[in-house]
Amino acid sequence: MIEEAQGPILKLIEEHRPKSICEIGCHEGMTARWLCHNVLEYFPRLQYFGYDAFEEVPKVEHNGKSIPKQQKIITRLNWLKRKYKHFQYNLIKGYTQDTLVSPVKVGLVYIDGGHSYETVKHDYSMVQDSKIIIFDDYNLPDVKRAIDEIGKGYLMPFSHRKNKKWVIVN
Repeated sequence: MIEEAQGPILKLIEEHRPKSICEIGCHEGMTARWLCHNVLEYFPRLQYFGYDAFEEVPKVEHNGKSIPKQQKIITRLNWLKRKYKHFQYNLIKGYTQDTLVSPVKVGLVYIDGGHSYETVKHDYSMVQDSKIIIFDDYNLPDVKRAIDEIGKGYLMPFSHRKNKKWVIVN
């Protein structure tokens, strides 16, 4: 997660104090570790749900980058588990169209999975009743199109990188 995002996201965490996190597109687990660590500081019984293909995905789905193996995020989350004994996490492998098929409601959602229009719309439809929903990569055309159709929220632009985040607080 980039530095400029940390301040506004920390303010959201502090204000709304989520007790659960759902991350769609957890990749190597850097954002997962950062989000969980900041929530665990005040709520040691945090539940984290991470969705990812954990394999190489088509370039259209992940900005031309391949996804590393699942072990990197497991290592990072196990580090948190050792520090916070009541912390629980569940990693769900596969495309969300196949694995996230029933709506979920959690305290904080971070959507940074597939970047196709259809995937973003599907992912949002499954988490839309959650308190805080953060979309990454608003600058990508298909992501922007999907979010613009969703139509509520506010943009968190950053100066040193092209990616932008869009936030919805229900």
